[in-house]
Amino acid sequence: MEWNLQNILAYLTVALAIAWLVRKFLWPSAKKSGDCGDGDCGCH
Repeated sequence: MEWNLQNILAYLTVALAIAWLVRKFLWPSAKKSGDCGDGDCGCH
């Protein structure tokens, strides 16, 4: 297979998309679910 710029950019885009999906859905979130947000959560 000849590695030209179009192939490199296509594989890089796919790899970045997969990495984003893994980080978004499978990686454990560091943010606590009970953390106060914009609404009135009654923690004051």
